[in-house]
Formats: sequence, C-alpha cells, structure tokens
Amino acid sequence: MTHWGDRTAGRGWWIQMRSEVSHAALACNGRLITDCQITRQALSYIERHLGETISLNDLCTHCCASRSTIERAFRRELGLTPTKFLRKRRLFAVRRHLTDGNTGERTITAVAMNNGFMHLGRFARDYRELFGERPSDTLRASVAAAR
Repeated sequence: MTHWGDRTAGRGWWIQMRSEVSHAALACNGRLITDCQITRQALSYIERHLGETISLNDLCTHCCASRSTIERAFRRELGLTPTKFLRKRRLFAVRRHLTDGNTGERTITAVAMNNGFMHLGRFARDYRELFGERPSDTLRASVAAAR
C-alpha cells in the first residue's frame, strides 16, 4: 500500500502519468486528444481561412487548446511552429497562383494580400528565402512558359 507521504511512490506515479499523457491534451469537452488530432483540427481551420488573418488565439479557440499545446503539437507533428507553418503554407499558395498561368491582370500584390500577407516587404523577403527567387521572377517565368 502506498502512503501519500512516500515521495518515491508519488514521483513514480507522476513520471508514469506524465509519460502516458505527454502526447495528449485535454479538449473542451473533457476528452483526451492527441497532438496529431490537434494539428489536424488546426490545419483544417487554416485551409478554410487561408486568405484571412489567422492568429494563434484563433487556432486555440477552434481546437479548444492552449497556445503551448498547439505549439507543442505542431512542433512534434510538423517540425514547425503554427506561425511558421502558416507563413509557408501561404507562400506556397501564392507561388501556385503565380505559376498557374491564370493570373490575368492580377498583380503580385493582389495575390499576396488575397493569401493573407499584409506586409509586402516581409512577404517578398520570405518568398525569396523559401523559393530562391523574387515573386516577380516567378510570374515572369510563368508568363514566358505560357507563350
């Protein structure tokens, strides 16, 4: 029989419980959900609202999880923070729009803003870091390939 004052027994219980629950979080309805499920819920929300302003608080509300839980889930499942994932996802969406050949009269600014980028200087820097070229270079190559 374990005595509550027995520090060794208490510590063993904590370590066991922590290892069993370390990959889970408590949701709004009180049931245990995994990091994978939290990430899927957040990704679904991100896809539905990609062109809108999405904050970490929005993801917290949607997933019924704390900021630290969502950040931990993203790091474990995707190797990125939610903010970095969202930025990359948006950058790939912009690149897809610039290379699909149907940009018509749309400008890079319009495409970037429609995908949630409000700071165009930061957008251009991030785009170049990820793809190794400026958005205008991507668009120019896409137009040339379509001819």
